[in-house]
Amino acid sequence: MTVLICGGSKSGKSLYGQREAQKLAGDGPLYYIATMQPTDSEDERRIARHRAERQGWGFITLEYPKSILCCLEQADTGGTFLLDSITALLSNEMFPNGCPPDLTAAQRVAGEIEQLSGRVGNLVLVADDIGRDVGGYEELTEEFRRGLAYICARAAAFSQKTAELCGDRALFYTKGEKHSQGEKNGMQLVIGGAYQGKLLYAKERFGLEEKDVFTCTASGELDFSRCCLNHIELYALYCLREGKDPWQSLAPWRERHQNGVLIGDDIFCGLVPMDREQRAWRELAGRLQGEAARFAEGVTRVFCGLAQTLK
Repeated sequence: MTVLICGGSKSGKSLYGQREAQKLAGDGPLYYIATMQPTDSEDERRIARHRAERQGWGFITLEYPKSILCCLEQADTGGTFLLDSITALLSNEMFPNGCPPDLTAAQRVAGEIEQLSGRVGNLVLVADDIGRDVGGYEELTEEFRRGLAYICARAAAFSQKTAELCGDRALFYTKGEKHSQGEKNGMQLVIGGAYQGKLLYAKERFGLEEKDVFTCTASGELDFSRCCLNHIELYALYCLREGKDPWQSLAPWRERHQNGVLIGDDIFCGLVPMDREQRAWRELAGRLQGEAARFAEGVTRVFCGLAQTLK
């Protein structure tokens, strides 16, 4: 069995992963693939804390900050493996010391994790959720966020269980939720973090084509002829700058597309932005999505490419 565990910082995902791995292992061998490559004293303290937390649990630690498949050379492949974390692994592979960034790292890491899953008895994967804030980072940081989301979505596709950790509690996502393609009954809202596969889900779920989708920007009006509006959080930023109420401004679109689809990024986690406009944007985007959720017949949250029906 393969289990994917994602969550924000200090959400309890590592401890939950240890419990899950120990439960799966039973009396069999239990391995901890440690991927963090310490760069300062803070990293050293974090590693020491993790070692202390798993002391006495029966883990055999395998230090592999890169090239994780090599760990199988010194392990019983019939055992249970906990990889903590995908985030550190990708960072090590994408940003090798003294070398230019490797923009192919995400595809390679995803492939190695999938191979590992197929070659061991059980695999538990731990990753950080870093896609739910206002974003706007430099391109390399955005590339890292895209890459991590890509790996997690691929892992969720071959995992038997995917969990999101919130306050040390697991929210489980199941694959293969059955819907008739194109089925819509009233307006639909699709939300989730950055790069989680929201647009792909909406296209497949509601039978949308490229010509049906308009991608909003912070600098332009809407194309009311399209039945699907993507990145409505950016439309909220446009309305903020123009002094408009975004929900009221969508009234003509809602009248025209009563079975329309709205897609929005979750930008409401992380630190409160220092920038005044970003704070106002986050608040206005939240009100827009709240109004849309109340009005919509269906609300779906997409996480690692998997859908969770909220309404």
